[in-house]
Amino acid sequence: MEKKKPSEQRRRQGRRNREKGKEGEREVCHLLGKLGIRARRAQQFRGSVDSHDIDSDLHMVNMEVKWTRSPRFYEYMAQARLDAGGRVPLVVWRGNGTAHKPARWLGVFDLEDLTALYEALKAYYENR
Repeated sequence: MEKKKPSEQRRRQGRRNREKGKEGEREVCHLLGKLGIRARRAQQFRGSVDSHDIDSDLHMVNMEVKWTRSPRFYEYMAQARLDAGGRVPLVVWRGNGTAHKPARWLGVFDLEDLTALYEALKAYYENR
């Protein structure tokens, strides 16, 4: 049996990670929808890899979606801040879990942004 070349393995792993990322974004959009918040994958509609992960009715919140085995919250928050453009950065993370017990999605934010996040949520619910 022929072994796969390392570069081919990396390409396959990269493709699996991208598909997992897309699935995670779809799941987060679905969960937001269950809360009454319209949301969709941003790259799917904007077509740019530089666009943020989720377009939602929470216009003042930038969501960075991560579905990984182990969390690197500071790294994810740095990315969310970089992409935020004045919005409140929010990392939405899920671990892998198991086949019998999938992990839950968690929201992680900088505690200093608590008031801004509260104001963004309040404005959304008052204006819908």
